[in-house]
Amino acid sequence: MSENPFLLPGARPGGAGTPPPDQPRLESATRRVPRVDAAVPPVILPPAPAAAPGPGAPPAAASPPAPAAPAAWRLVLPGGEEIALDRAVIVGRDPSQPDEAPDAHPVTVADPQKTVSKTHVLLTPDPAGVRVRDLHSTNGTTLVLAGGRAPVPAEGGLLVSLPADLELGRYTVRIEC
Repeated sequence: MSENPFLLPGARPGGAGTPPPDQPRLESATRRVPRVDAAVPPVILPPAPAAAPGPGAPPAAASPPAPAAPAAWRLVLPGGEEIALDRAVIVGRDPSQPDEAPDAHPVTVADPQKTVSKTHVLLTPDPAGVRVRDLHSTNGTTLVLAGGRAPVPAEGGLLVSLPADLELGRYTVRIEC
């Protein structure tokens, strides 16, 4: 039998952890290391308290908490193009500005099957998410979430606060945060 170059001198194949017969076995040298479970959430420590002001220093004024930054919502087209939803966006094959959103950013989509209307849907940023309103499209707009599907009405629309897919006819776009 040939020598294995990966074994230490005196080691036997299959005898990992077993010393050769001429060496004593050291039980105390082997310790079990506790397994760390990846599902355990990290511990977040509170910030260290601020140092007390020195003698004669005026007391520090309590600063108001910083306002939460609005979520950066975006529209993702099937080809991967991303459009920021930081203002009203109107989507269609050849969108025209609706009266209620004259400054809406037009997004033209290529739909050879023509299931997307020329002016199909209006997406408006909202502090709680994105408001989606169908613009009386021919084939409708459907909101698709993990829990199910819902048609998007033309009057009032729906407020989307989770990432979701929008079916514009047979054309699908994604709203993400």
